[in-house]
Amino acid sequence: MGKTSKGFVKINFNATVGDNRIGYGAIARDDDNFVLGGGGGFIEKTMSVEEAKCHAFKASIKMACQLKNHRTDVRIN
Repeated sequence: MGKTSKGFVKINFNATVGDNRIGYGAIARDDDNFVLGGGGGFIEKTMSVEEAKCHAFKASIKMACQLKNHRTDVRIN
């Protein structure tokens, strides 16, 4: 993981695909690498890796919106 710029919050997200199910998650860290929050979930559905990562990206955008007054750097792992 690269260093977060001063005053920014970095959100990393990723997803995994299994048989008829995907898992996704996101984690937010400040510029001192302190964890501010995280989350994820599962969806019982067959989909591509790209679709699964879109669900993870959507979760990271929701997380960024909840972090008011922070500049956000969103990255995929």
